[in-house]
This record gives sequence, C-alpha cells and structure tokens, in this order.
Amino acid sequence: MRLFSAIALPEEARLRLMGLCHGLPGQRWVAPENFHITLRFFGDLDGAQARDLDDAFSRLYFNPFPVRLSGIGFFGKEHGPRMLWAGVEKTPEISDLRRKVEYAAQSIGIKLEREKFTPHVTLCRFKSNPGPAFGAYLRDNNLFSHPEFTVESFGLYSSKLTPSGACYFLEADYPEPFYSWTETLDI
Repeated sequence: MRLFSAIALPEEARLRLMGLCHGLPGQRWVAPENFHITLRFFGDLDGAQARDLDDAFSRLYFNPFPVRLSGIGFFGKEHGPRMLWAGVEKTPEISDLRRKVEYAAQSIGIKLEREKFTPHVTLCRFKSNPGPAFGAYLRDNNLFSHPEFTVESFGLYSSKLTPSGACYFLEADYPEPFYSWTETLDI
C-alpha cells in the first residue's frame, strides 16, 4: 500500500479552496474530497509495516492546535511549474506533529529520506505549462486566506493511482491521545 499521514480539512476550508480551482485550463485539479495537509509520505509498505505504523501512531500524543491557510505557491519553476498549492502557516505545533510522525515511522524501521517540510494543500498538478495565465492566476489569488481551524486528529491514508489522478482513502484516524497506564496513577 502507498501510505502517507495527513491532516484532514474541515468542510468549510475545502469549500473555500474549491474557489481557487479554476482559471488554468487543461490542468489536473485535485478533487475537494482529496484536499489534505500531508505530514509525511511513506511510500509502498507491506501489511506488517502498515500494522506497525498504525500501532505506533495510536500511541502518539499531541495537543490540539490551530492551523491557518494562507497564500498560494507552487513547486517547480514559474516557466515549468509541477504543482500549485495553498499555503499552510508553519507553526511549531504542526512541525512538532510532523516530527512525532517521522519518529514513530523510524522507530519501526521505516527509512525516510530527508526532505524540507513545506505545509500545504495541493490544488493542481500541471499537465502542461499554463503560460501567461499562470502569472495572472498567482497575482489574482496571492492574498488567499482562510480562518483558523483546530487540528484535533491526523490520519493514515492510502493512495491509489488512477488514470485521472490519485484517490486517497482514510485507513485510520488518530483523534484520541494515548495515555499509558503510568499516567493514570495518582502519584
């Protein structure tokens, strides 16, 4: 299974992001039900690794924290962009959750390549160079923002590749913090 961990978006955020998904004809826009904030991509894992990862994630603890969507950007070069995204303000809390997710994965033997963390929500994957329309799109939408929402959980998702793009499926959700039996003792 191709697996990744991510934060789901509330409905109002997905609806607001849908308003950005136009103006660049011929590109592959992400379906609103697939909008998410990726914490870490793990790639292809076998069943035992997936079960171990689920077990490790079920023991993670984090306090709920606010997230705010702000701005747009892209990966690649302006004359050859690969992906368009809505920005997620990088806070110590979201960075801390990512570190915990990475540590949990590494603790069960999953090897992770070093990569820079740029929290974002993917809006579009480019099939071709959008030309001059791209500069106008960036200019018209650069002030995008969405009010804060609270992150209280994250999920383990699978990714199925199809001819029309990837489809994502929530395999497990981690909303409840884990408390070890020693934390319940009144010492």
